[in-house]
Amino acid sequence: GWACDKDDPSKSIDVVLHIGGPAGSASRVVSVTASESSESAVSRICGGGDNHRFSVEVDDTIMAALSEGDGKVYAHGLDTLGNAEKNSQLHQSPRAMANHHATQGYLDVVDYTTIYGWACDKDEPYKSIAVHLYFGGPAGSGTHMISAMASDSSEAAVKDLCGGGDNHRFSIEMDELMLHALLEGDGKVYVYGLDTLGAANKNSQLRQSPKALKTDFAVRDCTIESVIDEIGLDKLKVMLSTENIDEIESSISMICSSAWEEVPSVPFTAVDERFTNDFMGEYVAGDTFLNTETGTFQGTVEGENISAFRNNEAKNSVVKAFPEINTCNHNSIMCCFGRDRQPNDNNGNCADPIDTKCINADPADNSNLCFTDHDNHPFPGRDEGQIHCHGLAWADDENAATAQLKYNNFFYVSLYDHMYTRGYVENMVDSEEVPMCGCIEDMPPVSRADCTEISTNAVFILEYVGPSLGLSGYLSNYESLEAKFNACRGINPSNGNRANNDLASYVHRLQLENKISIDAKTRVFETLVGYDQPGNNNNEEACAAAYEAKTGLVYPENNFAATGYLDSVAYGLVLGWACDQDEPTTSVGVHIYFGGPAG
Repeated sequence: GWACDKDDPSKSIDVVLHIGGPAGSASRVVSVTASESSESAVSRICGGGDNHRFSVEVDDTIMAALSEGDGKVYAHGLDTLGNAEKNSQLHQSPRAMANHHATQGYLDVVDYTTIYGWACDKDEPYKSIAVHLYFGGPAGSGTHMISAMASDSSEAAVKDLCGGGDNHRFSIEMDELMLHALLEGDGKVYVYGLDTLGAANKNSQLRQSPKALKTDFAVRDCTIESVIDEIGLDKLKVMLSTENIDEIESSISMICSSAWEEVPSVPFTAVDERFTNDFMGEYVAGDTFLNTETGTFQGTVEGENISAFRNNEAKNSVVKAFPEINTCNHNSIMCCFGRDRQPNDNNGNCADPIDTKCINADPADNSNLCFTDHDNHPFPGRDEGQIHCHGLAWADDENAATAQLKYNNFFYVSLYDHMYTRGYVENMVDSEEVPMCGCIEDMPPVSRADCTEISTNAVFILEYVGPSLGLSGYLSNYESLEAKFNACRGINPSNGNRANNDLASYVHRLQLENKISIDAKTRVFETLVGYDQPGNNNNEEACAAAYEAKTGLVYPENNFAATGYLDSVAYGLVLGWACDQDEPTTSVGVHIYFGGPAG
């Protein structure tokens, strides 16, 4: 301010500042001489002189005195002749400290480990201010409150917003008491910045306050990996009250398994009451009427049942296993079909009339049987005839949709897509040791197989219900899973390129995504021996290598079909000859049919 004595305007006078109260009650007294340069307007008022201004830097002691007192500064000019009666209080004195700005700040994060943000008072930008945090409700209704200082190092952007200062951030560790208070209240944290001068009307709530603690988390696949990715391991440690990773993973598995239990489960008798476990065991062996009869499924009871199941239960329930495919060790099932029984479906070469054009008809060829591993019998070239192989695979995590719904996928691949839709049935070769469908480890080595993967519209909700109850989960739309069956999206093991509709490439992708083990993939590749050439149906080289690695024998070549000549048919005698030019020194077998062709 400024001060003068008109009796002696050329002189600078002393000024006494009473901080926090008038003379006699002030918390602190500061003396200063009004001797700084002053403007002409002041000179005119004082009757002369050019040095009537004063300034005092406000330090922590003055701030403390203001806070302890009435918050005002009382300024008195002293008479130049020492006449106390002439000492007078300056105009506009007393005056409160300028407090133009409410506090400001931002609540960045509220989660299970940390509450984080910044706060400041632009009236005092170089000071750190206090913040009050209320849990479960605003000031006056929250169930718990703590105080902290926003004094952590802050970035340049915060400094600009505050008008200065480098220490405006706060970070508070969430504890169990805070969590309880949040969940007992409205679930939100309210944070207020406190005015440096103690003016309650300048205390303000930070931007983004209140901020709710997120308690609901949605995942599309309820697996250990997806839950940890969505929620975060640190938060899960708090939610589940453990630092032990095995315990966390076990808890997630139980939660997800419980959620899947909400989905109805059905046996194969839900497809057709005749499809009992025993029947399905015979079916995958290739021995039921479904396999051995010839003709269309359209309009039949079993055909209509399969079609109806495909459009209903197969999409919105969990299909149960039967013993033959219940304990697959390497996450995969494969079917290899050796006959086409159904005409008029644009698949395979069965055609009308079926009594002449559908006897031993072939499916569309997409693979090569290398050898039967129970007896090491090789099938070089096309010895096995035309075959069609198709499979599926699933993740290790039992709660992955591919694992929970693997038998839905098996139904689709075997009964619906290949038998009902295309008419493909029976084993590749006539042997009890070679099933039509089975776990991948029970199937003989082939060059490759097509592949179907399953996906759903499932949305799983995981909900944190408090420190004592932890985490729970449920399937939000179990009535509309809407399982989808599509060609597998795979990755070529040999070059990393996309390779779709190939079982080995899909298994490779699952392993790259850490959804199955390297050992499982290796065992699958022992059956799908042409895994590194997804587009090579025949792949005799892969068959030969696999055969020679197992037996130590050279894989035979098959460049020629068997040939021969029927010389004569007479009463009591049939004469002719036959040979195989690939092995001309070996006698070949001959099948003779009387009264009609084979079949």
